[in-house]
Amino acid sequence: MKYVWIFLGIIVLLVLFRQFVLPVLKGRFGEALVKLALGRGLEGRKRIVNDVTVVVDQKSSQIDHIVITDRGIFCVETKNYGGRI
Repeated sequence: MKYVWIFLGIIVLLVLFRQFVLPVLKGRFGEALVKLALGRGLEGRKRIVNDVTVVVDQKSSQIDHIVITDRGIFCVETKNYGGRI
């Protein structure tokens, strides 16, 4: 009976890991890849700002990457797992 509880505990931990931890890790990995690509792939003068939180009227929004160039300002949202933009 003791081994059944251990087995069930392991199953619960694996489900929690897959549900909550894995998406965060995949998201951070995707953001790191885009950050690297933006830093290396753009030519000319540029300024890149990563992971910006904007607060307006006590509500916040997070922007993954802001790229400032001579041609304009670009906001980039990274999705490596799934979700709604």
